[in-house]
Amino acid sequence: MITGSKAWITNANHLDVCLLAARIKDGEPNSRFGLFLVDAHTPGVSKGKPFETMLRGCSNLGELFFQDVRAGEDRLLGGPAASGISQAARTLSVTRTLYAARCVAACELALHKAIAYLGERQGFEKSLFDLPLVKVKLATVKMQIKVARAFAGKCLVAAREGIATPWGCRKCLWKRLCGRYNVRCADE
Repeated sequence: MITGSKAWITNANHLDVCLLAARIKDGEPNSRFGLFLVDAHTPGVSKGKPFETMLRGCSNLGELFFQDVRAGEDRLLGGPAASGISQAARTLSVTRTLYAARCVAACELALHKAIAYLGERQGFEKSLFDLPLVKVKLATVKMQIKVARAFAGKCLVAAREGIATPWGCRKCLWKRLCGRYNVRCADE
């Protein structure tokens, strides 16, 4: 039986199946976690309202609630001997890396569109693109994108090779860095 909640799920109000890490109580002295595939239409599963967030594009984040949901061993990924926490950590590591890559791509797109827009617009009898302050802002954004891309290479290699430490922390930092660059790039 599963009882509890899971938050910050992408497209929670649209999903049919949920990947859930839950504590397994099987009489062992040290309880462990398992990864379960839970049908979102199973009795006892309910969906909360989507969270209000920024920078999510066409997807949203939400919450699922579990009240005495039956999930047998057939729903346990990797069988009863699997370690759900290490499986979840590997998945989260890859997910963070992919999110950061998406942020870098969004920054590059924003920069490309800004350059095109500034080239078309006129101010002070010349193209806005040619104004010194605009060039400094564009150069700063471009430098930040290059830093994020360079860090991306190392994080992607580490994710592909399944290296969790010390790169796990760096992947988290990369996700945060790229997310901030994404916002800053759009603002500037």
